[in-house]
Amino acid sequence: MATKRITWVSPTKAKIEVLDGPAKGQYQIDIDSYNDQPDNDGKIQIGFAGKKKVAILVTDIPEYEERYRKTNRYLTSVRSFLVSEIRGIVAEQRYLREKWQETDMIGAPPQFDTPDFKKAQSALREFDAQHPEIIKELEKDKEEARKRHEWD
Repeated sequence: MATKRITWVSPTKAKIEVLDGPAKGQYQIDIDSYNDQPDNDGKIQIGFAGKKKVAILVTDIPEYEERYRKTNRYLTSVRSFLVSEIRGIVAEQRYLREKWQETDMIGAPPQFDTPDFKKAQSALREFDAQHPEIIKELEKDKEEARKRHEWD
């Protein structure tokens, strides 16, 4: 196993020096980049040594998890999960409402303001309040997409 020296040069970028072996050299990763995400084996490809791929285990990178959980990429995925949870609850309630209508509307109709819905909505509001930068990024992406497709 090669000796490595890892230095964080920014909150999301690390410089990796492989000090010996066939992959000897300097590499850089950005954990907020789509290209520098670990595969199913927990490895990140950091470059090539000749024609051979050079990879590093995430577990060999100190502070990786802690830093990754602060990236916009991770935070956006957390927000997406919270939104999906709300959409799932709404879809379930719509289904129950349709079933209620099929049964000649006996009893009270299913409500959209269930405790699960309120809890999920509260979690999303709390997340948005703690991470306004994610909302700004999403709004910027949405505006860029609108401009790209303005003349479609």
